Amino acid sequence: MTDLILNDESKQYQDLAKDFSQNEIAPKSEFFDHSSVPPTDIWKKAWEIGLVNVQLPEAFGGLGLGLLDATIIAEELAAGCVGISAAFWGNDLAVAPLLVAGTSAQQEKLLKPLMNDFSVAGYCFETSSNVQVKRNGMEYVLSGDAVCINATQAPWLVMTALSIEGKKTVFVIEKNAKGVSVGEPTPKMGLTAADIRLITLNHVSATAEQMLGEADQGTKLMEQVRVQTAPTMAAYATGLARAAMEHAIKYSKERFTFGVPIANHQGVGFMLADMSKGVEAARLLTHKAAWLVDNGAGNFSQSLTALHFATEIAMSIATDAVQVYGGYGYSREYPVEKLMRDAKTMQVLEAQAVNDRLTIGLQLVAGCST
Repeated sequence: MTDLILNDESKQYQDLAKDFSQNEIAPKSEFFDHSSVPPTDIWKKAWEIGLVNVQLPEAFGGLGLGLLDATIIAEELAAGCVGISAAFWGNDLAVAPLLVAGTSAQQEKLLKPLMNDFSVAGYCFETSSNVQVKRNGMEYVLSGDAVCINATQAPWLVMTALSIEGKKTVFVIEKNAKGVSVGEPTPKMGLTAADIRLITLNHVSATAEQMLGEADQGTKLMEQVRVQTAPTMAAYATGLARAAMEHAIKYSKERFTFGVPIANHQGVGFMLADMSKGVEAARLLTHKAAWLVDNGAGNFSQSLTALHFATEIAMSIATDAVQVYGGYGYSREYPVEKLMRDAKTMQVLEAQAVNDRLTIGLQLVAGCST
């Protein structure tokens, strides 16, 4: 990167997202964490002011922003509540395959309506997918289940199906299609405000027009997609990490022991310093990965590095923040307990850590000369 200073336009998007996050998301984070009511009104407000689908081309009604600006916005939204903002990153995960491999007809049909009226797209996580696909003449038949984000809000969802031969194909499935059923809210450790449910497919028919890319080429396609989506997910994790750090700093100045704020104690000071290093490193890795994509040099290894590091550091910082709070850190009356649960849930949903590390390692070895 030639310049680490944000330009005026990027700062404006950052300020807009930060203001919305602080005034609309953060104050309601606790309520939606404890309730089973989806924060639809907040999602709609974000959509109305242009904080959703920011990367959609102007031809579809979007802002056509680059990935770097998208990550800047994502970090601010996640700092307010990564559970509430999960609808946005779930939508990003669903839209990206269409931008990468969708035909003009698919993009026109599915992407334009996202800007004409409020709605979000659904995404089925690959690591939780148990969907099988069989060829039946000119059609494909899908059966199985998968964990889906934006399950009740989305009119359509993107999922990866596995053939008998073990090859993956990516499909767009209409939620109201015959044989598709949406389960009850999934009890989960964190991201409790997120609309995450089990989607079950019972012999659901799909045509070639619902396929993204080519048949049996889903693995290659989703690798291309992850170059685009991993930095955004890393930004949401960075925002969570930053929120945990800020809560820990605030509490360390308010809590007194032995007549002084605990921030004055070396052990706490070291933890806060490590938190700051982690947040800064995660942000820089994320911005670099996004900048490479924006400049036509998207790097699979760099994008995975940013995501893997950011989710790991979010878990580490949230855990240390609980430690700073001491016994209060495990109480639901304080915010860091929630952040720790959210961080772990993000790790579970993006359960690609082992594969990501293996991929990064293989690419490093392949790039080394002997």
